This record gives sequence, structure tokens and C-alpha cells, in this order.
Amino acid sequence: MESKLDSANKFGEHISKLYMTGITVADSYEEAKDSGLSDTEAAIFTLAYAAGEYGILSTNLGEHILPELRAEKHKYRNIERILREGQKNTSEEIKKDPRKWY
Repeated sequence: MESKLDSANKFGEHISKLYMTGITVADSYEEAKDSGLSDTEAAIFTLAYAAGEYGILSTNLGEHILPELRAEKHKYRNIERILREGQKNTSEEIKKDPRKWY
């Protein structure tokens, strides 16, 4: 279960970072074109800007820019803890009185 939650969390992190990167660099191509760059130069500028933005979001600094990435980790860890405690408590209850559960 933990690996599935971690996998889902990692996937969500990447989606969030990609979305934020897209929002941040959405106008950069047109701005580069307006400043006199050729199509190729503007495309390279935009791709470099997007790579840099994604790189920044992938550092610890990115967790301050996108605090929900950090919050999701804690939320999923708490969910996992609650599920494990519930499973343990249920197992103990079944051992005490198995007839109650069948």
C-alpha cells in the first residue's frame, strides 16, 4: 500500500510541477518573439525557461513555491498510518471474538 501511495504522490508531484511550469512560461514564446527573436530562438528560449523552471520546482525551493507538494506527502502518510492502525485494531478485535466478525 505504501508503494502505491508513494507512486501516486510522485505522479501528482510531476503533474503539479508541469502545470506550474506551463503556467509560468505560457507567454514566454510570444514575449520572445515580440522582443525580436526568431522562431527558433524564441522556441529555444521558451524550452530553456521551462526546463529551468521545472528544475527549480524539483528542488527544496520548489516545495516552498508549491507547498501543496509537501502537504500531500503528509496527508498520504497520515492516511496510511490511520489505515494501518485500523487494520491492527480490527485484527486484535477478531482475535478477541472471532464470532463477531463472521
